[in-house]
Amino acid sequence: MSQPINQNRMRWMIWLIMFLVILTIGLAWVFYSFREPYNFFKETISMLGGIQTEMGHNNFPSFAIFTIGFLLVSVLSIVTSILYLANSEDFEYAILKGILLMIIAIGTFGTSIMHDFIKIIHGIGAFLFVTGFGVANFVWQLLRYVRKLELPPENRKWDFYLDAVFVWILLASILVYFVFTGIYYFLGYLTFTYVATSQKILLICIIIATFLLDPEDM
Repeated sequence: MSQPINQNRMRWMIWLIMFLVILTIGLAWVFYSFREPYNFFKETISMLGGIQTEMGHNNFPSFAIFTIGFLLVSVLSIVTSILYLANSEDFEYAILKGILLMIIAIGTFGTSIMHDFIKIIHGIGAFLFVTGFGVANFVWQLLRYVRKLELPPENRKWDFYLDAVFVWILLASILVYFVFTGIYYFLGYLTFTYVATSQKILLICIIIATFLLDPEDM
């Protein structure tokens, strides 16, 4: 007999998704580096999943790892989204969280397609993946902060103030990524380094925020 989904199990689902993202990017990075150096702040993570490297070398098995890994992330995101939607009475703002997880699933599916194969689908997918995860974590962190805000001031500990700071850090990193991406692609200003760097900063914030989650945040 299957056990009902609860907050702790849901947190483990989110952690598993993020762990798989980190593992996928890490392994793809290692094998990419066998072909040529990967510039962390000047190249987006998409470069790790291209059929060819930036300098035109064959990028196998890096692109295979990248594609398979992000497809698995997409599947796990769909499952987690369905769990939220199917158990909406058991979780706060479950519908919103389920929708955000579905956006992440669509984004990671698009990301899994090599950027030098179908660029437009990959580009939209990568944007949805990063921003979807960013907004989802912002929602989780904001709800976490609001929940602790109800505590009397004398009962607030250091983690309350850490949450307050991190809510603003996440919001700022999301907005910076939005602005730099928009200026680069729609106005033609700035260099691609701004997009790549802001993507990495947002991704690092997302990773930290994900592993700060408590079961009550689910």
